[in-house]
Amino acid sequence: MSRPVNENTPRVVALALAFFGGLAALGLASGVFARLGPELTLMLGAFAAVFAILTYHLDAGVRGWVKGLVAPRRRENLKGRTA
Repeated sequence: MSRPVNENTPRVVALALAFFGGLAALGLASGVFARLGPELTLMLGAFAAVFAILTYHLDAGVRGWVKGLVAPRRRENLKGRTA
């Protein structure tokens, strides 16, 4: 039997951002990034960016949630335009 997936994408994204953002803030406050050096810090930033891009492209739930965030603004911007 297949059951529909019951996931709460906004909650998962918020929890992940809070958790990993908190860890990054603790690392910054304790001077970890200064000890790692600029090359490794840039590589960590690049990894985070690539991870976010791939998550957007591979996860339909995340993609739908992001499009839902952007769509209302896009509709408002298009209302003011004349053809």
